[in-house]
Amino acid sequence: MGRGDLPPRETVHLRIDALTPTPYRANLAPAPSRPAETPPADPHEAFAAAEAPWRAEAQAISVHQAPPAPAGKAWSVSACAARALPIRPDGGIPVEAETGTVAYTGEAAEQFLGVQMVFDKETEFVFPEGSVVSVEVSGETCLFAEPGVVLMAPGAQARVDLREGRPPLVITSERPPAWYRKHRAEEPFYEDLAQVNQRLVDGRTTLRSAFRPALLEQLLEGGILHAEEDGRRVRWEEMRRPEELARRLEPLGLDESEKAECEKAWSDTLARGLYGLQAGRFPRDRMKEDQALRLTEAGLLHENSLCPQELFWARYHPESELRQTLAESGFQGAELEGVVDLWRATSRAGYDTTGLAWNKDGVTLYTHRGRLNMWSEEPTEWLVASTSFTGQSEPFTVGVSTVRAEAGSSGPRAFREIRPAETLHRHPVSQGASQTEAYLVHRGSGALLTLRDGKPVLHLLAAGDMALVEPGVMHSVLAVNGDYEQLVFQVPSTFQYGFRFKESHDYQELGLDYEEVLAVAQQELAKGTRGAVVIASPPRAQGAPDILAEVP
Repeated sequence: MGRGDLPPRETVHLRIDALTPTPYRANLAPAPSRPAETPPADPHEAFAAAEAPWRAEAQAISVHQAPPAPAGKAWSVSACAARALPIRPDGGIPVEAETGTVAYTGEAAEQFLGVQMVFDKETEFVFPEGSVVSVEVSGETCLFAEPGVVLMAPGAQARVDLREGRPPLVITSERPPAWYRKHRAEEPFYEDLAQVNQRLVDGRTTLRSAFRPALLEQLLEGGILHAEEDGRRVRWEEMRRPEELARRLEPLGLDESEKAECEKAWSDTLARGLYGLQAGRFPRDRMKEDQALRLTEAGLLHENSLCPQELFWARYHPESELRQTLAESGFQGAELEGVVDLWRATSRAGYDTTGLAWNKDGVTLYTHRGRLNMWSEEPTEWLVASTSFTGQSEPFTVGVSTVRAEAGSSGPRAFREIRPAETLHRHPVSQGASQTEAYLVHRGSGALLTLRDGKPVLHLLAAGDMALVEPGVMHSVLAVNGDYEQLVFQVPSTFQYGFRFKESHDYQELGLDYEEVLAVAQQELAKGTRGAVVIASPPRAQGAPDILAEVP
């Protein structure tokens, strides 16, 4: 289908950097600086502002000629061998057979850019640092200039243009595994996540861990914060504007860094509360007017003057609380169940929506600077996971994360300096269920350690290389070199299964000396080695490491 096949519509250019910024502003890498913004005092006014698109004159889409992508190599790593991955005629790399997952990198990914496409399977465009991207859907164009992921649900039609940067990683997936249960409103974990969301976006509370202990005690004693009964959270005293907060902080004698810490925590809490008003929407004609009025009076729905044909769920809450509120408002029997069914189909209550920047007609954009770990309320490396909201479709099967070094980094160093949580681990096979993980180096170079027949093997990856780690293989990113950036994707993503598919181990329990193996990895990265080498024995106290052989 070409662009001429689409119905003519007014073109709206939506620039992410011109919208009210997402309340989840924490970032693993510095975001472009901008003046501090104070949310409007009226939360519904703020919600309306966030919903209003930034309008501009129609602009011609310029086609960016991406710099040549490095010729990457791709191989699969099992517990006893490594093999080169085949390349399909369309340039795709088969990743996992049961799900029909295929990855496209470099020139192969460019076939998805600059053309109007109808997507027949789950498709993910993963854009690394330095990307400037426009996405056109139904006459509306979204422009963003930061790391992020664009999700195309089956049946969506859109055009993606890369204006600056290298080609993205494109992942297509045909189906979930037979054993896999997707995250839905009917699943038990959905209720758990709805409760987490309810606390995350309540607009009044935050975690105690958001503050240094000494500062936390001062704020509690000064009556600015109040302890919550759960022992993990604290509640802000009622304050609507930064001036009120500054006035309350003044008697405490805080230094400038402590004041800044308080201001950020307060602003983030308030902004999350505004975001909580966007708990889902549906066409007005899907509900009787008298029902809508009763739900509005009960605080479950509200209207937006900018979107008069739609109604909006007013807050995040678990289904059990929804049912209780409906019963108290006089709903019962089939009428109550009808509202619950509509809520299940249109609410975002039990999904991860942190970093959600745009959603239209089956196309969803998440930006990395807004993504949070919902439990710790800290920045997360995950761009999208199996619990992420994708509009009216189900969450996607493949999850993707990104980790990058600070700009200007140089020289080999331990990956733990960039990602302290990195461990030697594997994704075990459990009752026929398994998970495959792939590592793609976008910039710099990295050393991926695996165990093959009990022996440590270093896979030295250059920019453009991809290593696919098969289920059950022990592995860890050990060291990196230069201005490093990696994209990692899991097939399938299993957030709804907890830690069932990750098993961490100590180096020592496997007979490895972390510092010794790390030294080998850094040395090989400094030499520019590419490919895989087997470490036959631990490095000798004197002399070079004993490298047994190169692995094809």
